[in-house]
Amino acid sequence: MERASQLLLNPKLGSKTGGETTVAQAAWRSAVGKRLAEVTYASTFEKGTLRVYVEDKVWQAQLSALAPQILAKMRKVTGRELVTNVELRVMPGRRGPMRETQVVRDEALLDSAGIEDPLLRRAYQRKKA
Repeated sequence: MERASQLLLNPKLGSKTGGETTVAQAAWRSAVGKRLAEVTYASTFEKGTLRVYVEDKVWQAQLSALAPQILAKMRKVTGRELVTNVELRVMPGRRGPMRETQVVRDEALLDSAGIEDPLLRRAYQRKKA
């Protein structure tokens, strides 16, 4: 019986199955387990390198140390050496919700006496009135 990864990479099936990227991503999830798969994101696969995004630098350091073991598990899952390198990157930070800022007005700055140019001062006084 053939491994599922071999069936997915069968050239007769073409790109219907997703090819090597899909197999590499699935192998990552299988190799690291459910918990680690939840805090990582296997993104792209190119020339034997699987790019994986992690939440922070701590995860990056931890998984870098475990990379040889993870690659060995991935070989076992796929039945061949499909992924030869794992590139771990920190996910870009998320932007928080935009908050409305309150403008603080300084009345001294709004006084027309502080405007040196007479034309601008007159225009300001007309607009204020």
